Amino acid sequence: MKTTMMGVGLCLVAASAAAQSVAGDWQGTLKFGPGELRLVLHITENGSELAGTIDSPDQNVKGIPVSVKGSDIDGDWEGTLAGMLRVVLHVTTYDDGLSATFDSPDQNVFGLPATSISRTGSALKFEMKQFAGEFSGTLNADRSVVDGTWSQLGNSTSLGLTRKKK
Repeated sequence: MKTTMMGVGLCLVAASAAAQSVAGDWQGTLKFGPGELRLVLHITENGSELAGTIDSPDQNVKGIPVSVKGSDIDGDWEGTLAGMLRVVLHVTTYDDGLSATFDSPDQNVFGLPATSISRTGSALKFEMKQFAGEFSGTLNADRSVVDGTWSQLGNSTSLGLTRKKK
């Protein structure tokens, strides 16, 4: 049961991490088969470090440590495509890998899931099959900029993504 509760806690943290600070107490219900289990996740923030514990009131369990891990590329990345179209990439790390969604505010498009996203060292790649497009870039040393190329329908253009400050 500890593994399930930690997984739930990590999902809550990861889902909220991109939008705002996640520090505080989070409550939810884990539903499994015919049963339900109330959970409370307590997250503290010390600079860029997060820590957490989870309680299970229905099991009279408190203070189970949670490993709140992300990566150094989690967050929001902004850029301008073809010098005129604003784009935002939202990156979140889960235990089983990276996930991302894509916004194009000028086209009123928000939250489109990346078909795939991967990182090897400083190389970052993601694909958006909905647009028949893909991005391939390189993170700079301080992880504040990704310089790369957006390719779509046989055309390519440079695209730099800058980490959005919170």
